[in-house]
Amino acid sequence: MQVEQAKAHWNSQAKDYKENFEAFTLTPSITLANMLEVQKSQDILEVACATGNFSLHFLRNLTNTKTFTSVDISESMIEEANARKAATEGVNQGIKHEFVVADGEDLNFIKDESIDTYISNFCVHLVPDERKFLQEARRVLKKGGKIGLIVPCRENGFVGSLVDQFEAAGWKFPFSKNFWGFGKREIMIKLLEDNGFEVRYCWEDHMKLPYYEESDIDKQMNVGPFGAIFNSFDEDTKKVIRENILKELSERKKEFNPFQIRTVSIVAQKPLN
Repeated sequence: MQVEQAKAHWNSQAKDYKENFEAFTLTPSITLANMLEVQKSQDILEVACATGNFSLHFLRNLTNTKTFTSVDISESMIEEANARKAATEGVNQGIKHEFVVADGEDLNFIKDESIDTYISNFCVHLVPDERKFLQEARRVLKKGGKIGLIVPCRENGFVGSLVDQFEAAGWKFPFSKNFWGFGKREIMIKLLEDNGFEVRYCWEDHMKLPYYEESDIDKQMNVGPFGAIFNSFDEDTKKVIRENILKELSERKKEFNPFQIRTVSIVAQKPLN
């Protein structure tokens, strides 16, 4: 997905993302932040901040941070984030913070080696040029600064199951690269090492999705990007997809096993020399 396509896509999805998806990403993102030791960081950059849920969580909880910059490529996402911030109580006013519309491949407004901690949740697998993205991260990080990334995996999850159904019905991913292409530990480790980082931790995690009933599935299949794809099919195809997903839900409930999205998280460091 190229820059202008990405802008248009996420601008169209901002409200749906805020209302229906962002809550699921917060837990693994907090785990990543803890592994990055953000509590000790003075200068933090978040790339792909979306509607600001993660940023505002930490703006209410960090005490040692001096600056925190949250960027996203989507103007609509940043508008939602600023509106939320204005309505949020408990934000640490001692932290110099701003939401900025910017592309993670071009952070020209940030000085070289000025950031302690760089965090980007569910983004690097979507950018046109991951090497350029990571080299820009390396540029803005101080020597010894840390980077943390999360990517999704296809296996054993709601999104993977739904995409399998969509692809079986003839749909194709609109991305220029494999959406799941970085979803393995060994791939993420090599990616960071190839771009000059020293890997500290890399682990698999899961986002749990609170889909308990048919109504939960129906809601998620009719909003945001899933809804746009699902509703592009004819009624017979939609019926088959829905029945297959509900069958999987039933089997999972028997085993007390929730729908989830498997992820890979990684923490790496810019070398000291």
